[in-house]
Amino acid sequence: MENKAQMGISMMIIVFITAITGLVLFVSVAQTTGPLGDLTTVQNQSETAGANGATFYIEEYKHITDVVILNATSNTTIGAGNYTVANNQLHPTTGALTVAVTVDDAEFASVGWKVSGTAQKLDYIDSSGARSLADMIIVFFALAIAVVVMGPVVKEVGNFN
Repeated sequence: MENKAQMGISMMIIVFITAITGLVLFVSVAQTTGPLGDLTTVQNQSETAGANGATFYIEEYKHITDVVILNATSNTTIGAGNYTVANNQLHPTTGALTVAVTVDDAEFASVGWKVSGTAQKLDYIDSSGARSLADMIIVFFALAIAVVVMGPVVKEVGNFN
C-alpha cells in the first residue's frame, strides 16, 4: 500500500515538472514563431536619396509593397516614375537581403525621403506552407503537453475498472 502511494506521488511530481517545463518551452516557441509570419506597416521611414541613378538600401526589410514616398522637406508625394523599388536585393557590403531604391530623377536626388508601405521583416517566412507548418508546430506542441499531463490520469482511471 505504501509503495503504491509513493509511486502515485512520484508520478504526480514527474507530471508536474514535465508540465511546467513544457509550458515554459511552449511559450518560448510560440513567441518566437508567431512574428515570423507577420507583415509590418512602414510609416514615414526617413531615408536620404543619393544622386540621380544611385541606389539606397532599406536594411530593416527585405520586401515592401504599396510604396508611397514623400519629399521630407515639403511632404509632397514623389511619383512612382521618379524611383525604382527592387525587393529581395543583396546589400553590397553586408550581403543581407534588403529593399533597394534607385533614384530615377535628378529633381529628387540627394534629398530626404519618407518611405511608407507594407513590408516583410528580414526573418519573415516567405512560403505560405512554411508559415502554416510553423503554426502547426505550436499546435502539436500543445497537444503533446496535454497528452503527457493526461496520460497518468487516463491510466489510473483504467486501473479502477
